[in-house]
Amino acid sequence: MQKENMTQINKQNTYGLKVSTPHDLDQMPKKILHNVFGDVVLTESGVYELSCISDTYVSHNIVNGLMHITCVSHADDIKINIKANGKVDNDIVSDVYHNIIANNKNVMSKIEARAAAYDNSKIIYRSSLGASVGAGGAGTQKAHFLILSNTAEIDAEPSLDIASNTFPTSHAIGVSGVDKNKIWYLATHGYDIINGEQEIVEGFLGN
Repeated sequence: MQKENMTQINKQNTYGLKVSTPHDLDQMPKKILHNVFGDVVLTESGVYELSCISDTYVSHNIVNGLMHITCVSHADDIKINIKANGKVDNDIVSDVYHNIIANNKNVMSKIEARAAAYDNSKIIYRSSLGASVGAGGAGTQKAHFLILSNTAEIDAEPSLDIASNTFPTSHAIGVSGVDKNKIWYLATHGYDIINGEQEIVEGFLGN
């Protein structure tokens, strides 16, 4: 049943993109990690499937390439977090998918992402929370993206695959530019426009 759910969610991830991706999902090797727990930092592009047996905290930078991550619970009373941030510029296309599937009792799932797109770059972002029949816990998805040029593109969408009535979820995704009032405020304190924008972006990514 777990494999069927994962296949369904991954197919949804490639459907209806507003921004085209140059990355071929079928050509990317799947990296399966068993008995995962603790801090996990992913640095190489790829398709990852993690079997989580205790509290697991996955993180990575949003950079050029494809990063698809599915975490599946294999124990009760655990937390599973996926977190990513980064800046994308030039003609880079970043294709990111975050997925947590709860199959156990009291699984606390959390997905967070923050990124900024410059120049002609593209960010494709999908996130999904899943829960099988009888699973318990809760899940949250939060993502915020800054678009910093007229030619940058961002396509972001959350989804749910919840088969349990004891797994409440929430999600929020936003795409915006830099607040001009903040740039004006920094300008009154000696920053030029470029440095002021950089300061705001660094603070945004650091939150």
